[in-house]
Amino acid sequence: GGDICPNSCPDNPLEIEIDHDGGEEDFTAEIVISAPGFPSWTISDIELEGFAPTTITVCVGDVAAPEFDQGSLFLTLPKGLAGQDVSIKLNKVLAKYDCEALLDNDEVIVTIHALPPITTTSFKVCKGVSTTVDLTEYDHFISNAYDVHWYDEDPFQGGNEIFSPNVTNLQNVVQLWAYVEDDYCGN
Repeated sequence: GGDICPNSCPDNPLEIEIDHDGGEEDFTAEIVISAPGFPSWTISDIELEGFAPTTITVCVGDVAAPEFDQGSLFLTLPKGLAGQDVSIKLNKVLAKYDCEALLDNDEVIVTIHALPPITTTSFKVCKGVSTTVDLTEYDHFISNAYDVHWYDEDPFQGGNEIFSPNVTNLQNVVQLWAYVEDDYCGN
């Protein structure tokens, strides 16, 4: 099993491995994804990589239902599952002639943590004082529970942290972002 957050990919995905022995190639698998209060989703005909273990990369994204890309072996789970323990169960593995494998260790529980809450996504600063802004005065607008880190551009896309937020010239900032994180996720 493992822990994962929304917005964690591509930098911090979760990987699960399907390992199999014996039988004749070609191998396919079927997985069933379920979580309390949600329907079960079945993904069939996953092509396994010969006799080598097959690694599936798991992320959480903006999809309505789980999506699997066979070419990249990339499984995207819906953000709506945040706060849930999700079961990814290997339902069956088939070899040549549809011979079904015996399965053990066939289930992984993935905990999708919710993003730490922020209280606002925007605020205004007058242009006349924008050359010497103390961003720390705005921390409470973002979060009272977590330390706020300020960025010039999106921190999830390589934005630069503002290391002196108490004396920031906003006229030099392309796009201002605030970032908070808890024990698992950043927002």
